[in-house]
This record gives sequence, structure tokens and C-alpha cells, in this order.
Amino acid sequence: MNDLSALAGTFGCVLAFDSFKNCMSAAAACEAAAAGVRSGVPGARCVSVPVSDGGEGLLEVLTDSGVFTSTDLIKVPAKDAYFGELEAQLLMREGTAVIECARTVGLEIVQPRGLRFKDGTSFGLGMQIKAALDRGARKIVISLGGSATNDGGAGMAQALGVRFYDAAGSLLNTPVRVKDLGRIARADFSALDARVRRCAFEIPCDVENPLLGERGATAVFGPQKGGSASDLKDAEQGLAAYAKAMEQATGLKGAALQKGAGAAGGLGAGCLFTLKAALRPGIDTVLDLTGFDEAIKGADLVITGEGRSDFQSAQGKVPSGVIRRCVKAKIPCLVISGSLGEGAEDLEALGAAGIFSIQRGPLSLEESVKQAPQLLFSQCRALTRTVAAFLGKPAF
Repeated sequence: MNDLSALAGTFGCVLAFDSFKNCMSAAAACEAAAAGVRSGVPGARCVSVPVSDGGEGLLEVLTDSGVFTSTDLIKVPAKDAYFGELEAQLLMREGTAVIECARTVGLEIVQPRGLRFKDGTSFGLGMQIKAALDRGARKIVISLGGSATNDGGAGMAQALGVRFYDAAGSLLNTPVRVKDLGRIARADFSALDARVRRCAFEIPCDVENPLLGERGATAVFGPQKGGSASDLKDAEQGLAAYAKAMEQATGLKGAALQKGAGAAGGLGAGCLFTLKAALRPGIDTVLDLTGFDEAIKGADLVITGEGRSDFQSAQGKVPSGVIRRCVKAKIPCLVISGSLGEGAEDLEALGAAGIFSIQRGPLSLEESVKQAPQLLFSQCRALTRTVAAFLGKPAF
């Protein structure tokens, strides 16, 4: 990643945008913003760092940012959420692999064929992990979000060698699905792939839901995956049985209650139990992978934004992570988003120098989407002209 440290005397700006949903990808938003900066301050030097909160779209962001290239994209055989054949993808370079669960056991993959909540399994994600290990991965980043599964990561664990037994001592068949969870009485880790313990796992996770309870994986996310009221009741009981068996096998007491354990149908908990993974804010993982701290060295200004900023934005979304890094580096950071909702001002408390919307007047949703790139261009042009003049670095 190029930085701006050698550009003394010129105006240097880093663009670090998330995607604007249904409008622009993160890369397209950075491109429109950079064009606006250069139009407002001719001669300005810009560095684009497309980012995301670490969920769906992570692979695209990492390739768009230049951290990984298309040659780092590896296709591997896997299974989707209903155990159908699938050619999955992962990124890998220099011993680090990145896996996006939405591209394997994702809701959008199976939804066109009809949702079958009780048949969900994360087995295919375990297959991807094995594929990365086969290629020498020493660190694996797994982005959660957008999953069609609600099995707590049981299928993933099974694919990596964990065996599940019922109360009678009978081995459960492969793959373990949501409908099988209630039968689990014991988990056996003796055949776990030994390479799992020699590999570091990092899980970008902004969901704070625990595995169980009224805020748990099943109650909050189960309905969107096709679960009926009776399905959800059975799944909750099944996850409780599964969690008890995994706690007994691993000694990780309370893991099911940890923030993030309920992410992606309980895959957060599965990663804690099986992979001994570290759950951390997704934006921090993305900023580290994209080399953001190095990119902003010598910058006069950082601009970030997203489709809509509101009270959630200060709670782990892209702007909050970018602002915190900028505050630490003592670089002013502006937030320019598609729209602003209640609570967007919380970003100022984190240290944002200003929060703006690209909207300039009443527009229909259709027109807003259509004009988003030009609106972002115009707002970046106007604001950076002001900032550059204030800093004594105008180029006009």
C-alpha cells in the first residue's frame, strides 16, 4: 500500500469507504470520492482504501484494495448450507487465508431453491478450512454473516474431525444438520485435524448476540432463514444440547454466552469451541489486512462513509473504526455518507471532524441511488477545497 509520507507540501487525502448498498461498491465509492478531491484541489494526492465491516463482501473488498489480487483467489470444492455441491472461493497469500462464509453456506446461495431451515449445516465451511490448511495456511480469517445455517458450527466441526454421539453412544451421521442438534450428548475431539491447533484463527465479528436466549442466534436470525415457530423452538433446544456437549469436551465454560457467539447461526460459538478463535471487531481486522495505518501516514485528511450513518455506526461499523485509527494518528477524519439517521452525531464523540450527507435536496430513492456517485463527488469536492484552504495547501 502506497502512503503519502513523501508528499510534503501537497494535499494528501485517504479515502476509506464502505459500500453504499444498492448504489456503489466500496471501491466505486472511493473512486468517486477521490475524483471529487482531485477536482476540488487540483494536484491533490489520493490513496483509496476500500473497506468493509468484515462481513459479506470481504473478499471483494480485499481484492479491490490491492492487498490480494485475482491470482490469490482459489477455487475449492465444498458444500452449500443444504449439503449441495459447490465450488467455493477463498483468498490466500503468504500463509494467510481469508474465507467468507456467505460464499459457502450463504443465504443467497440457497434461497432461490427454497429455504429448508432444519436441513442447514456448516459442513462446507469446514471443508474450506481444510482446503486452506492443505495449502499451508498458518493464519485463517473467517468472515461471518449472511449464513443460511443455524447449527452452531457443528457441521464445520464435524468436517474438521470432531465426532458427535447421541445418548445411546451411537455416532451421528455426516453431516450434522440443525434437525440433529437435539440428539447430541457428547463431542469427541480426538480425531480433530491436528493442523487446526497449529493455525491462528481470527473471526471478524460485529454481531454481539450470544448463542442462546431471546437475543440468541435462533430467536433473532432464525426466522429470516426460514424457521417456523416450532422449528425455532426445536433448534434452540438443540443448540443448548450441542453447547453443553462442546463445553464438556473443550472446557470452554460460558462460551455460548460470549458476545458474538450467535453470529452466523451460532458459527461464532463454533469457532470458539472448535478453532479456539479470536473474535474481534470486523472493521479492525479489515483495516489491518488493508494496511490502513501505513496508508494514512503523511495524510492531511481521511474521508470515510457508508450508505447510511446512524446510531449503529459508532458501534463497530466502518466509520467508527476509521475514526479511531485517525484519532490515534492525529489526522482529521470526515464522514460523508449517503444519508444520516438518528444517532449519527455519536461519531463526533468518537472524534470525527465532521459528519455530512451527500444529499443536497429532496430526491426519490430511485434518483438518490442513480445520482449517488455524482453526489459523493460533489460533496468531496466542496469539503476538501475548504479543508485544503484551511491547512494552507490549496491548489487553486
